[in-house]
Amino acid sequence: MPIHSFLTERHQVCTHPPHRLHIEHYGCPQGVPILCVHGGPGGDSDSQRVLKLGLFDLEKHHIVFFDQRGCGKSAPFAECGKNTPMHTVRDMELLRKHFGWKRMILFGGSYGTSLIVLYTIAYPQRVIKSSSTCYALCI
Repeated sequence: MPIHSFLTERHQVCTHPPHRLHIEHYGCPQGVPILCVHGGPGGDSDSQRVLKLGLFDLEKHHIVFFDQRGCGKSAPFAECGKNTPMHTVRDMELLRKHFGWKRMILFGGSYGTSLIVLYTIAYPQRVIKSSSTCYALCI
């Protein structure tokens, strides 16, 4: 079955004005929650590339991709005000609450790995486990 058939929704979530995060979720809305954290800074979530890796079971997982502040399809594009690693960590927590998840799996690579580490330090009780495709710790 094509990946696009597992797309459940695309929308934006307002964080701290003027920032709005672009969100895409795939898979089973009642499935195990996975938040994907892209590299960068300045990159985008590139959900299709990640999903083509075949790492997730789209019938068992609820996978959420988000473009970080100022990145990808988030608005406003390239906005650097109120845009630090800790702002992104707070955005990750906002997304967890937005979806009503008690705990979640964190997946990411490159700079996303640094954000996953920061989130896990700030909210250890909210993380089921984390997985990274490479390490680029720049904290």
